[in-house]
Amino acid sequence: MSFISIKFLLFLLVIVFLYYLTPKKYQWITLLAASYCFYLFGGITPLIFIISTTTTIYLLARWLQKIDDASTKETRKIAKKKKKRVLLLGVLINFGILFMLKYYNFAASQINDMFDLFGFRKDAPLMNLVLPMGISFYTFQAVGYLIDVYRKKYPAEKNYLRFALFISFFPQIIQGPISRYDNLGEKLKKPHYFNYTTLLHGSAHWSLTFTEITAATTAPRFWWPCSCILSRSTRTSPAESMLPGVPQRCWTSN
Repeated sequence: MSFISIKFLLFLLVIVFLYYLTPKKYQWITLLAASYCFYLFGGITPLIFIISTTTTIYLLARWLQKIDDASTKETRKIAKKKKKRVLLLGVLINFGILFMLKYYNFAASQINDMFDLFGFRKDAPLMNLVLPMGISFYTFQAVGYLIDVYRKKYPAEKNYLRFALFISFFPQIIQGPISRYDNLGEKLKKPHYFNYTTLLHGSAHWSLTFTEITAATTAPRFWWPCSCILSRSTRTSPAESMLPGVPQRCWTSN
C-alpha cells in the first residue's frame, strides 16, 4: 500500500476511529490487528516474514531470560557462554533472512559474471524473491531488542502479542525511528485518551510528511521539461540525470 494514496489515508482514518472506540484496556490489540492488516495489503508473504522474525526473536529472548534467571555465581561463566550462542543464533537467523532477500540475487549475478569471465558454464541460480516492506527496519529493531535483553537492559517480554505489536507497529515503518522496547513498547501498552489538540498536531505532522513524499515523487516529472525549455540543451546535466524519472536526453525544437 502506497503511503501517498487515498487508500492509505482511508485506512489510517478508520484505524484512528476504531482505536478511540476500543476500550482502553484493549487498544493495543486494535493496533496489532491494524498493523497485520497493513502488511496483508502487500500479500501473505510479508506477513509470514514478520511473524517469523517476531517468533524467533521472542523465543530466543525468553531463552536468554531463562538462562539469566537460572544462573548463579558458580555458573555465571557458563551462562554467559550460553547467552552468547543464543544471541549469535538470533543474529545469524534474522540477518541471514535479510541478506537472502536483499542481496542474494545481486551476489549471485556477480558470481555468474565471474564464471562467464573465466569460461565456466555453471551459473548460481537466481531466486524470484519479493522484498517485504519494512524488512530492514523491523529486522534491526528486533535484533536490537535481543541485544538489549542479552545485556540485561530490561527483561524479556512474556506476552507474545504485545511483543508482536512492538515489531509490527506500522506507523514507524513510514519514517522511523528504530525504537527500543523500554520506550516504544511501554507506550504501546498504555491506554490513550482522545485529545483534540494531539489529533491536530498529529494530522499536521502527517500532512507535512505526505506533502514531502508527494513532492519528492512528482517534482522530477515537472523539472525535466522546464529544464529543457530553459537550457535549450540536447543533454541533461549530471545533476538532472541523477533524478528519478528524468530521461538521459532532452529534446527541444529549433
